[in-house]
Amino acid sequence: MKKAILLILTKTIVFSNLFAQTIENPFSKFGYDKKVMYTSSKGDYEEFHDNKDVVEIGTVYFNTKTKKVVGYVNEEKEKAEVASATSAMSVDPLCEKYYWISPYAYCANNPIKYVDPDGNDLVIFYNNNQDSYRYTGGNVQHSNKYVNNVIKAYNYNISNGGGNALRTAATDHSIKVGVTEAVETQSASPYVYWNSDMGLETKEGDVLSPSTCLEHEVDHVVDAIKNPEGHNDRKEESDANYTNKEERRVITGNESKTAKANGEIGTKNISRSSHGGNKKVIVSGGVTSTTIDQQKTVKFQKELEDDRGKRLISE
Repeated sequence: MKKAILLILTKTIVFSNLFAQTIENPFSKFGYDKKVMYTSSKGDYEEFHDNKDVVEIGTVYFNTKTKKVVGYVNEEKEKAEVASATSAMSVDPLCEKYYWISPYAYCANNPIKYVDPDGNDLVIFYNNNQDSYRYTGGNVQHSNKYVNNVIKAYNYNISNGGGNALRTAATDHSIKVGVTEAVETQSASPYVYWNSDMGLETKEGDVLSPSTCLEHEVDHVVDAIKNPEGHNDRKEESDANYTNKEERRVITGNESKTAKANGEIGTKNISRSSHGGNKKVIVSGGVTSTTIDQQKTVKFQKELEDDRGKRLISE
C-alpha cells in the first residue's frame, strides 16, 4: 500500500511540472540524492538519468534501464502490484498518438500480449505511410492487406529455409528497417519500396516471386545499416555481370538461397547470371506466386515508359 501511494505521489509531481526539464529531487526525503530529470521532448532527451542500473527509491528497488520495479527494501511487508510493475517513470514519447492509454503504460497496459524491447524492428508502413506496424516475426494477422502481405512473404521465405535478411530485420532489435508500398517516401530511416504483386522474370526463364524480391531489397538495407563502409565500397566497385559488387553479393547470396528454398530455380543454379540483361519485371499471381499475370504485366510494361513506372521497379 505504501508503494502504491508513493508512485501516485510521484506521478502527481511529474504531471504538475510537465514542462520543466529539471526539478528538485522528489526522492530526497527517502535518502536518494541523485539528480532526477525528465522532459516533454518526446524522446529527444533521456527521461531518467542515473549511473546505476538498480537504485533504491523509498521502499522499492527500481531498474533505471528497464524502467521496472525489480524488488522491495522490505520483502516481508511489500507486495508487487501488476499495474505498478508495468508502469514507466517517464512519459511515452508517442503518447499523443495513443491518447486513450496512460502515457506511463508499458505495452498498452497489456505486457502479456505485447512486447516492446527497444522500438527497433521491421516497420511496415501503409495507408500512404500514414500508419505503421512494428513486426518482430511470427505468423500474425493484421487488419491491413499490405501488412499481411509483408508478413506472408516473411513466413514463406523463412519456413522454406531462406529469408535470412528478413529474419535479421525483424529480430535484430539494434536496427530498424522500413518496408513501404508508397512510391514517394520521405523517411529518415532506411526503407524498402516493395510491391507485393511484383516479381521478376530472369533471362534464364526463371520467375522470382515477390517474396524473393523482398528478400533481395531488405538484404541491401540490412547490410547498409550493419556495414555501411563495406556496403558503399561495394556499390562503387563495378561488376561486368551484376552492375556492382553489392548486387553480386545479394544476387549470388541471399537472393539465390531464398529462390532455391522457394523452388523458383534449380538447386545447382544461382538465381540469375546478371543484374540487368534480359530481366523483365512482371506482375505475379500473388505474394508467393511465380505465375505471371500476362494481362496485368502487359499493362504494367506500358507504364514503365513514363517516369512513374520507372520508379516502381524493385530490383
